[in-house]
Amino acid sequence: MTAEAALVMTLFLLASYVLFSLFFLIEFQVELQFSLEKAAREAAILCLNEQEGRSRIRAAVLEEMEDKTDLLDFGGTDAVFSVYKKGEYLEAAVTYQAGPVFHLFGSLKGIWTQTCARRLWSGERYISGADSEEGEEESVYVTQNGSVYHRQRSCTYLTLSVRTAAFSELEELRSSDGSRYRPCGKCAGKGAVPGLVYLTEDGTKYHGSRGCSGLCRWIIRIPFSEAGERLPCSRCGGG
Repeated sequence: MTAEAALVMTLFLLASYVLFSLFFLIEFQVELQFSLEKAAREAAILCLNEQEGRSRIRAAVLEEMEDKTDLLDFGGTDAVFSVYKKGEYLEAAVTYQAGPVFHLFGSLKGIWTQTCARRLWSGERYISGADSEEGEEESVYVTQNGSVYHRQRSCTYLTLSVRTAAFSELEELRSSDGSRYRPCGKCAGKGAVPGLVYLTEDGTKYHGSRGCSGLCRWIIRIPFSEAGERLPCSRCGGG
């Protein structure tokens, strides 16, 4: 009878441990979702490209996993990350394996996927007087010094696709209009990685820093009536 009681007690304790592990898993998923949304929000505000956004989100997720390795079994940190832009939104997802550490009843790891979406930063609009009312006129998007207006925030002319290149390759590279790349007056020669530069397909300058203001595009949403003498974009403005 004592042996039976000991066996029952052991099984009870093991089952309780597995149950509590599931609570740990739920707690981890809540914290992971918070970190995922925070990282996605930062990436959306900064309008990072998909590769940079994936790196930022990967770092946040792996940090959460490292904090819970004593309580949960992740089957390694080979989670699958996906970040992509869809219209005006940046969507992020992470797929991973997780379950109780104890394997007496076999591996209880499940495959989980968590997602989130954040709207890409499109600038601010200040409205004088009362709050906006129904029937408000159409809004368009303009850049700080641009001469055209855009009807779609997702217009490719508003999206800067920044890529890296070796400094030694610049002599052979050309922008979309065939121009050579010239050094940026603000950051060229000040790169954190020697021999590595940043450039865009439509630009004519190369940059030593990814954070250079020359690689940031200020996009402002304004009422159509304030577009002034700006011309419609040839791609999205109907011009």
